[in-house]
Amino acid sequence: MLLCALSNELPESPVLSPKSNAVFERRLIEKYIADRGTDPVNGEPLTVDELIDIKQDGPIRARPPTASSIPGMLSMFQNEWDAVVLETYQLKQQLSKVRLELSHTLYQHEAACRVIARLNKENAQLRAQLGRVDAPGARAADSMDVDPKPAAAAATTTGPLAGELVQRMEALSAAALEDRRARKTPATLASAEGLQSLHESWTATVGELRTVAISALDDLVLAGSRDGTATLFAQGGASLQNLTGHKGRLTAATFAPGPVQGAGRPTILTASHDRTVRVWADEADTGYKTRAVVECHTGPVTSAAFHPLDGTLALTTSLDATWAFLDVTTGRTLHQQACPVSKNGIIAADIHPDGLIFGSCAGDSQILIWDLRSAANIASLSSPDAAGANIDSLTFSQNGYYLSSIGRDNTLRLWDLRKSQLVDSVVLDWAPTSSTIDASGTYLTVGGEGGVSIFRTRKLKPVCNVPGLTSVASVAFGKDARTIVVGGDSMLRVFSVPE
Repeated sequence: MLLCALSNELPESPVLSPKSNAVFERRLIEKYIADRGTDPVNGEPLTVDELIDIKQDGPIRARPPTASSIPGMLSMFQNEWDAVVLETYQLKQQLSKVRLELSHTLYQHEAACRVIARLNKENAQLRAQLGRVDAPGARAADSMDVDPKPAAAAATTTGPLAGELVQRMEALSAAALEDRRARKTPATLASAEGLQSLHESWTATVGELRTVAISALDDLVLAGSRDGTATLFAQGGASLQNLTGHKGRLTAATFAPGPVQGAGRPTILTASHDRTVRVWADEADTGYKTRAVVECHTGPVTSAAFHPLDGTLALTTSLDATWAFLDVTTGRTLHQQACPVSKNGIIAADIHPDGLIFGSCAGDSQILIWDLRSAANIASLSSPDAAGANIDSLTFSQNGYYLSSIGRDNTLRLWDLRKSQLVDSVVLDWAPTSSTIDASGTYLTVGGEGGVSIFRTRKLKPVCNVPGLTSVASVAFGKDARTIVVGGDSMLRVFSVPE
């Protein structure tokens, strides 16, 4: 039985195409050739004269009726049906072609994604290797346990700081490295179950809080507010003193690791949008007084951190795209360095506990690592998935191994400094504003619009959420992670682990 390749029906006037050897109804193939001039099956050029009639026995049909009769209307319907059949055949051909092209495109897209992922991985590995190259300041990597034995050649590093100061910093780094290797988790460290049972110990009403800190001995709490005042509290909630003098909102308020020049209580450092940094020293009779006012920056000061050496040095950053290293005892600027890649200014910085390097962020997707001795940018940390993230805050773990950062993509990231790479990340349901790691390096807490969440540092495993908190501006861990200080909504709240 012969069937038309177009209509798939028995043809009345069958013809054969010499180009595809397919059988067609003559009226259908003639219309198709008149429209397109090709064979419907393989698309080769075809004319009506090339068609071959196929003779077959059959009854003689009556002459077609005129168009004015019902049979004539049926004939017109037949012509319309023929047109529909031709169009349907063409649509099937086009659909098959589009499906084929889509398959090719999907395979190409998948291959391109694989290539991009591989290149990003190779790029991250090359950056990590570059950060460990033995260049000026590369010895800072030794203090992070990359090399089991720090090289003595680091003592010959040249830079803007005095040689005697550099030697003291390197001695601190070597001692911290040995201490870290011998350090064990304190028996008094809060357990995960204890943190899950945190209760509010005391509260205090303060102006719009911007930053909080707690002293190393866990006996003092400092709260910095938008009006430029830093308020000092004793554990328990008693207000001890208001530190006034700044004319802009505070961006940092922190305690020194120990007293300076024999003072009874630790020195305090405050930074403000008024472009100044103030050093506050404790005087036995009158309390804290301004010891020095540092005015080395031309833009708002964004962060201030004490160097772990002995509380006599500090690092500050500013929106003028510079960082400065200060002598706290005199208020003298030992070195000030511009960061050419931080066009919008340096947003935040923190010093590594070994004291040889620090990290800074400029509101983009990179964290820059600097060597304090040479004032050189020795490495940078960036994640392929953070291309659009603006990193606003970073914190070194006191065990020297980890660095945490938070960004405007609501992501908490954890970096391993020994490998110079991202090891884990958590996407939060709210915008984070502050994060900190406890002294043992076991717990990490982050605060923001959604409250306060506590994680185990390794793998960022969730521990608990502190209930009843919103709009948190700053958080800080107390000794052994048994106390958490939270500032926000004009309230200072202190939470403690049950005894």
